Amino acid sequence: MTGYTSLADLEADQDRAAFAARRRIDEADEHLGFYRSQITTLLETFYAVAERQGVTDHPDFRSRFQGVVQDTDESFHAGLQVVSALEEDFHRMSARHLDEREGFLARRQDPAAR
Repeated sequence: MTGYTSLADLEADQDRAAFAARRRIDEADEHLGFYRSQITTLLETFYAVAERQGVTDHPDFRSRFQGVVQDTDESFHAGLQVVSALEEDFHRMSARHLDEREGFLARRQDPAAR
């Protein structure tokens, strides 16, 4: 925060940081949605092929297929946790930006506080 000569400079820098962070969150969310969509399509296609082959009632198939479904669900939930962590970081950054802005304004009003 040090080195800013104007509130506009501080806010412009904060806006750039906030924009970049928000873009990372949005992109992560989009990629996660794409991943989920593609995995769902793949699993549905695989199951349809297995059904046509008549193996969907076989206990080994069911067990292994369920394992794959669980693995993909876990991966998706791990991705959701990453997006959630990015959101939390964004909120902490926003609070820090507010503190920096208030500190800048306080130093402007009280030159002795510098």
